[in-house]
Amino acid sequence: MSFSGICINIISNAVKYTDAGGTISCKIAQRPCEKEDWCDMIISITDNGIGMTEEFQKHIFEAFERERTSTITHIEGIGIGMGIVKKLVDLMGGTIEVESKLNEGSTFTVTIPCKKASKEEALEKKKQNPRSKKSLKGVRVLLVEDNEINAEIATELLKEEGCIVEVATDGVAYFLRQR
Repeated sequence: MSFSGICINIISNAVKYTDAGGTISCKIAQRPCEKEDWCDMIISITDNGIGMTEEFQKHIFEAFERERTSTITHIEGIGIGMGIVKKLVDLMGGTIEVESKLNEGSTFTVTIPCKKASKEEALEKKKQNPRSKKSLKGVRVLLVEDNEINAEIATELLKEEGCIVEVATDGVAYFLRQR
């Protein structure tokens, strides 16, 4: 998992714990580092979802920890996502912080040190854009996703790449449709 994978995990949680019509925002910034040719990449993801208690915030990055509201919110999961995110951020030499208020929302801030690309490296990378090499145009995709918002987002992204997308809420529903 990379920096983008870390962000996707946090955004996915924000979507899960924010009601329809709620707000989720992402801010990305760069700031200089003490090390030459390095900078800090900072991403803050804020939602106005259900928030967390102060007590739970102390444990959110521990494996198998979940706020004890799953019976109220009916959101399933085993609580390993943020533990994995924390370990990955640590492995990358970064930090992750959370600020949250119950019933008001949460902000997660991730800071990762990154080596700056030289102008030559940036130009070379731009020339080697993998999107221009591989096309997904006409590829048929079966998207199995039980979260309607996630399904909509994934469907749009796949269609933008030229895929033909069929959506099912679960494997059984898809199988029954095919009979």
